Amino acid sequence: MNPTCQTSLNPTQSAPHEINGGLVTAFRLSASTYSTVARPILLVSCSVRISLNLHRVSLSRFKTTVDHHRCIFDVLDLFCSTGRNLRLLPGLVRLSAFCTYRPVTMVSSEQSNGSSQPVQEELIVEEKNGVGVVTLNRPRVLNCIKIDMIQGIIDAYKKWEADETIKFVILKGNGRTFCAGGDLRMFYDLGKSDEGWTQVVYVKYWLDYHISTFKKPLVGILHGLTMGGGAGLTVPGKFRVSTEKTVFAMPEAAIGFHTDCGASYWLSHLPGALGEYMALLGARLDGAEMYSCGLATHYVSSECLPQLEARLLELDSGDADKVDAAIKEFSAPAKLGENSILNKDRLALIDKCFSKASVEEIVESLESESKVQGQEWALEPLKILKRSSPTGLKVTFQSLRIGRNGTLSDALQREYRQTINSLRGLISDDLYEGIRAVVVDKDNRPKWNPATLAGITEEKLKLMIEAYKPEDELHLPTDGVTPRWGGSWEERMEARNLAG
Repeated sequence: MNPTCQTSLNPTQSAPHEINGGLVTAFRLSASTYSTVARPILLVSCSVRISLNLHRVSLSRFKTTVDHHRCIFDVLDLFCSTGRNLRLLPGLVRLSAFCTYRPVTMVSSEQSNGSSQPVQEELIVEEKNGVGVVTLNRPRVLNCIKIDMIQGIIDAYKKWEADETIKFVILKGNGRTFCAGGDLRMFYDLGKSDEGWTQVVYVKYWLDYHISTFKKPLVGILHGLTMGGGAGLTVPGKFRVSTEKTVFAMPEAAIGFHTDCGASYWLSHLPGALGEYMALLGARLDGAEMYSCGLATHYVSSECLPQLEARLLELDSGDADKVDAAIKEFSAPAKLGENSILNKDRLALIDKCFSKASVEEIVESLESESKVQGQEWALEPLKILKRSSPTGLKVTFQSLRIGRNGTLSDALQREYRQTINSLRGLISDDLYEGIRAVVVDKDNRPKWNPATLAGITEEKLKLMIEAYKPEDELHLPTDGVTPRWGGSWEERMEARNLAG
C-alpha cells in the first residue's frame, strides 16, 4: 500500500457532505420514511431552487435542469421500490448540483500525434501517456448512459485495441458516482408500438461482450453508485476497483425486468446462492463486499484514487501483471461490516433459502425460516419478494439458473431475447407497469399481471428465451468466422434487409 494513502476505512461510517452550502451527514432512510417525509422535502427544495434560478437560464436549459432533477429521483425511487433501506451517499444528495444548471464545456481528446479533436461533453475520451481514458461525464444524472455514449465507448475501444501505442484502458465516472445504468423512462416513453429501443439494447449488449474479450487490460474505477447497465460496463472487464463509497445493485426484477448486461452469468457464478439473493431482492453490496465476493478485483480508499490513476499513467507497459501490481500498491483492507450479508452465518442462511429449485420454494423456505426464533432476518427478503413483479422474479430466476452452465456470450444472447420480449410484452406488461409505478407516476403501487407466481407457467418462461430468426438475434463474433468487431448494429440491419 502507498503510505500516503493509508486510511482507516469503516464501510458503515458516515461522512459530512455539502448541501446548499451547508453540511449534513450521510444517513439511512427506510422506504416508507423516504416516500412520506424525505422525498417531498427534497422535491420542494429542488423546486424552490429551480424557481429561484429561472432568471438565469433559458427555457431549454430549464428543461435540462428539470430532467437532471427527475433522473436523480428516478434512481432514488428505484432503490426504495426494492424495499431496501436507502443510504444517501456523497454525491447522491447534493441539491445545488441537482437544481442549478451549469453548462458543460466541450472537451478535447488527446491524440497520439499530439492533435486534438472535439468529443461529446457527456463522454470524455482521452489518450494520456499511452493509456486510453474514458470518463462518463453526466454527474448530475448519476452518469446514466445513453446510446451515443455507448457508441462512443465502442469507437474508442475498437480503435485502442488495434493501436499499439495504447497499453491499457481506464474507465471511470466523473463526480461521486460511477454509473447508475440506463434510462428506464426512455423505454416507457417509446412503449411497445415503437421498437426504437431495439438498437439501444443491441448495442449495449454487443459492447458488454467486447468488454469481456478486450485484448488489453481494462481498469474500471467503481467509485460510488454502480448499478444495472453501469455494472455491465466493468464487471466483465479485467480489473474492477471498488472503494468504501461503492454501492452495487441490480434491482431490475422488482420492476418486472430481469438482471441483464451479462449479470445472469456473473451473478450466477458467485459463491453459493448469493447470486440468486442479489438478483431477486435487488440487494446492495458495498465496496468491501464487492471485493470479498469477487465482483471487484481490488479495494482502494477513495482518497487514493487520484494517486492510483497517476501511478497507472506512469506505467511503461500494458502487461496485466504490472497493472495489477500497480493497483495493489494502493490496496486497503476490505473489512466487512457487522451486518454484512457476506458474514459466514448469514451466507449459510442465504444458501439454505435461495438454493431452492424455484422462486415458490424460496418463498416457502423464507416463510419457514422467519418463524424460527432469532431468524427474523428472513422477514425483509420475504416482504420484498411478495411485492416484486412475479414475472420479473421468475424470468430472472430462470435466467440465472441457465447462466450457471453457459458462457457470458450465451447469457448475453439469451438476455437479449428476454429484454426484447419484455419490451414487447410477450408474456406480461409488468416492465412498463413497474417503470410507471416507480419512475413515472411514482405511486409505488404497481398492479402486476399476472399477480401471482403461479400465473407465470413454464410454457411462458420458455417463450421468453425461444430463439429468433438468425437475422434477428444478437450477433456476437463467437463462430470463428465473424471478424473480431463484426456483428455490429449496422451489419445486423444489413443482414435483416437482405433477408427481406
